[in-house]
Amino acid sequence: EPDPEPNVPIRRKRLTPTGKFLLASGLAAIALLVGGYYLVHTIWPPHVPSTPSRMMLAVEPFRNVSGDPQAQHIGEGLREELFTLLSQLIPGKLQVSELASAEAGLSLEHKCKQPEATYFLTGGVERAGNTVVITDQLLSCKDHTIIVGGTHQGDLTNDSFIRIELRIADEIVQQILAAL
Repeated sequence: EPDPEPNVPIRRKRLTPTGKFLLASGLAAIALLVGGYYLVHTIWPPHVPSTPSRMMLAVEPFRNVSGDPQAQHIGEGLREELFTLLSQLIPGKLQVSELASAEAGLSLEHKCKQPEATYFLTGGVERAGNTVVITDQLLSCKDHTIIVGGTHQGDLTNDSFIRIELRIADEIVQQILAAL
């Protein structure tokens, strides 16, 4: 059926003051949600745990636990090899510092402050007959906890000092790399 009054204008209801307030509040809430989403996802970077731009690892002389002069020799060679390998491990990110023997008796807190270390590597060497046992611990200077550690053994009847030092240094570096 045709519309009985085709030329009569349609009257719209006017919003009451309460209706206007509710409409404005709803639009403002939507604008805040859209703006907040935009800020969180485009302007502010996502939260990434902070890691130091560079890490400093202090390497202490390995203690001669048995008092054997050859154990001291192995410990010194091991430290030199570790220093070399660790210095090449993560160029630009990991710096390595050697602590002097005189600093060996200092507290962990004091040792960590010396080179502004992030981590601290310590250990011991013991020799009994032809057996050499080396222990190592990588400690966090932040909270003084052990990050990783190990016990390594060599047999002087089958290997030379140098081969034992090289093998164990590589084992220690691999465990440090896996921990960092």
